[in-house]
Amino acid sequence: MIFSKHIITSPYYPQGEIMTILKTISKKYANEKLKLLSKHDELYFGQILKLTGINPKNLSNLLKELEQEKLIIKTEKGKGDTQHLKKYYKLTQIGKQILQLLNKIEQLSNHKT
Repeated sequence: MIFSKHIITSPYYPQGEIMTILKTISKKYANEKLKLLSKHDELYFGQILKLTGINPKNLSNLLKELEQEKLIIKTEKGKGDTQHLKKYYKLTQIGKQILQLLNKIEQLSNHKT
């Protein structure tokens, strides 16, 4: 799969902003986090932290960037008024498409002659 017309012409990404996405997904751990979220419906911050072992500040910054690029979405959930709200993250449709593209690129790079 190559960048589909849907991604390039998406209202989320006016022309020229695709480079910002590429810059974000090329960051250390970005691809790993997208893959992790693709394996789960959603994960809260502590679960991602535990599963990856990344520094909390670095993880927070990366998740913010992925959210700004609309590759993931954050929701806050809690039970009752007394429980602290947890931040949950999951892939957006665009995030799923980008991950498919990254997987395809990975496959192609593994089949070089």
